[in-house]
Amino acid sequence: MSRDTSLADFGASEDEAKAESEREKSEAEAETEAVKAESEAEVGEQENQETESKTETETESEAEMESKTETESERGSRSDSASEDESESLVDSDAEPARATYDWTPGGVACECCGESVEKRWRDEDEMVCADCKEW
Repeated sequence: MSRDTSLADFGASEDEAKAESEREKSEAEAETEAVKAESEAEVGEQENQETESKTETETESEAEMESKTETESERGSRSDSASEDESESLVDSDAEPARATYDWTPGGVACECCGESVEKRWRDEDEMVCADCKEW
């Protein structure tokens, strides 16, 4: 704020005019310092908010990674134990091995019941037989 007139213009002494000028100057400097401090405080607050936001995001990401790792390791240990249990039960049981219930031979093969040469045979008890011999 500048003035076109000074106190000297109104008959004040030169000392009073200098004092008034210095007071105005110091008020202007104080106001400038206050604006600077306020601006710096706002910038610092924004930086703090950004840092907090990044920290929260990083913490959430770390928690998600730990959760996934725990879940995968739990699955792995469960599947390992399940595989061991299954293999033990297969070894321990007296189950018969799987056998085919149907057979197709393009050149034909003899029916184990009637002896006729056929391309398609089905399991009937322990024999592979043609459709005519199969008890449906």
